[in-house]
Amino acid sequence: MTLVKATKILSTESWPCKNQDKFQEFGNEEVEHAATFYHDVLQKHDVCPEKCVSEWKCFKRVMWKRYTTTLGSMSLADLYTEEFDNLYSLLDLLLSLPPTSVPCESTFSHLKLLKTHRRLRLRQDTLNSLMMIKLSTPDVTDYDPSAAVDKWLGDGLRQLDYQRPAKAMSYGDASDEEDDSEMSAEEDSDIQDKETNDKQILAFLNE
Repeated sequence: MTLVKATKILSTESWPCKNQDKFQEFGNEEVEHAATFYHDVLQKHDVCPEKCVSEWKCFKRVMWKRYTTTLGSMSLADLYTEEFDNLYSLLDLLLSLPPTSVPCESTFSHLKLLKTHRRLRLRQDTLNSLMMIKLSTPDVTDYDPSAAVDKWLGDGLRQLDYQRPAKAMSYGDASDEEDDSEMSAEEDSDIQDKETNDKQILAFLNE
């Protein structure tokens, strides 16, 4: 018995509503397994795991008398009654399980987009913050930045007219510029010589 297999009790369509004997036996092992799996979690929230099994059996008897064969067309929310609070606490836990691994795969896809080969030196806390923003914050079209802007302006003095100082030119940079200017002058001279030769060839051909 696995926890995933135990989730079949959540779908009323899978309940054997046409046979009372099968219906009374249905899901007993699944509920017992789930109650054992979540034993510590249930007790931490003042839920008795042992009562979940007994309430499940009583729940089926009550629902059979009330709805009989129409149970398959109803949801667990439609069948809720306060007398089965322990059972429904367990069912809520089962309903919280993701049906697929898509969220995990999506998280790894976002991680690959953030930590590229050019950003391999990102610190762990920075990467965690970026992932939290990517996965947990609203879409940029729905985000209101007013609170963030007010916090940023109120944290301290901001140099709104700050300009990065010009980088001082080193001796190596100056020599590089001189070399570039000399190379460009030589290239211009070569172009002029080529144009002169072309004109002389054209004049000779015209004669």
